[in-house]
Amino acid sequence: MSSAADELGQLLATVKDWTSAHLATDQAECRLCPVCQAIAALRESRPEVVEQLTMAAASLVAAARSFLDGVPGTPGTPDRSSAPEHPGVEHIDVA
Repeated sequence: MSSAADELGQLLATVKDWTSAHLATDQAECRLCPVCQAIAALRESRPEVVEQLTMAAASLVAAARSFLDGVPGTPGTPDRSSAPEHPGVEHIDVA
């Protein structure tokens, strides 16, 4: 796994530990809450499922980052406003 996936895995583990004490406590309101239901399902899943979800989430974040790198005006995107649309091609007006 990449370092981003490792960090995401650590974050998910920390969140899982915190939610064990604070969310999905099997109270009446937790049985109706979709967040608590998802957490309960995560608690019962096997470690390899959590690992696959972590890798899928890391891939999704990487894809979003790649997409946003190409969107003008987002931080980290080079300013191409002064660069020609097609480098090496000269526009010639024909009357």
